[in-house]
Amino acid sequence: MAEKTTFLGGTTGNLRNEFAERLKYKNLVDFDGMIDTLYEDYFYGFINRNFEVSYIVDDPEIFSNFPGYADDVKCLSFVSSAFSNLRTDYLQNIRNSNRGFPKFLDGLLPVLGYEPVSSFYGQYLTWIASSFSVLIRDNFLVNDYNCYLSALDPLLERSLKNFPITRSGFLLSKYNNVRSSGLVIELARLEYDEDTIKGEILQSSDFQCYLDFTKAYGFLVDKNAPWRLYADYGNPLMNTYMDKKGLTNLQSDYKMDSVYRLKSCEDDLYDLQDFVLKLYNDIRGELPFYKRPIRNPKSQDRAYETVFRPEADMLTKEQWISLLLRVRMLELDVFDAAEFRRNSEKVMQNLKLYGVHRALLAIGDISTNYIKRIYATRKEDNPNT
Repeated sequence: MAEKTTFLGGTTGNLRNEFAERLKYKNLVDFDGMIDTLYEDYFYGFINRNFEVSYIVDDPEIFSNFPGYADDVKCLSFVSSAFSNLRTDYLQNIRNSNRGFPKFLDGLLPVLGYEPVSSFYGQYLTWIASSFSVLIRDNFLVNDYNCYLSALDPLLERSLKNFPITRSGFLLSKYNNVRSSGLVIELARLEYDEDTIKGEILQSSDFQCYLDFTKAYGFLVDKNAPWRLYADYGNPLMNTYMDKKGLTNLQSDYKMDSVYRLKSCEDDLYDLQDFVLKLYNDIRGELPFYKRPIRNPKSQDRAYETVFRPEADMLTKEQWISLLLRVRMLELDVFDAAEFRRNSEKVMQNLKLYGVHRALLAIGDISTNYIKRIYATRKEDNPNT
């Protein structure tokens, strides 16, 4: 951007102008050392090199704060160490030159960092359950658990593409927060939707200096929120900080998987069971009775008796595993009846021979293959992905 450019995305109030302004920002903002999780690196920090969905272990031992200048903000310990050195050298550079901070980023002070995925996921599920509950309660045919499951199934079929319910689905959705990756530090509380603010940061006189320093320490600046930094754990510079934590002789992705991350597919069944059962019990708690029609041989008028809504009947492990496979395929928008049957045979064979855990891993492998396929398609559409 040789000349000063004003970006108006998020402020136009007009759909056509808004599209044009968003496109202008997308096309004109192009700095080496940035990451674009909106259009390119969609799932950064939440899938590993094998395309397996993963999340950070919520273990206090692997996190650090920023003592003395951001005590209440934390991230993964190697990220904290790298940033602290970056900030120290940047401040030294300012003292020895006429440089300063980019607009809105005075002091390079972290204001937001890691928050556990369970926090975001829990809030999201509460919202989804509330929405589903309203729709199911209005169905007068939902009298018991089996009727409830029958009513829930078409709702899942319509909704899961846009509103996932498993942890794996949530992690790759727009409802997840990048801060749950543990790799992110935010240096200001600004509006993510207003491109004007972003443009002022990008075109401030000291932004290039800021960008050079972040690159030198293994960070990437978020193109769509330039006050947000991502640790580039594939960068050899960032790797040196991981090595200091005793993780030498391993590639960066293996370091992440061996110490910091878990595969979410191993949690999906339990999260699904919790969601399905809790939703039914919430409905049952709010509407504990229903009216059941009864025959009255003495009259043509309909008669009803008030009946207590029964407790949930537990599904078999085969039924739960089958439901999970269906849910994951719907979440990834790849459900096909014939393909579901083929996948189901593989999963059920694992369940029969090796148990539930192996069946969950089999569903994880199937999901991984679909994610690879989705990535390949997106890469064809956008070679920079």
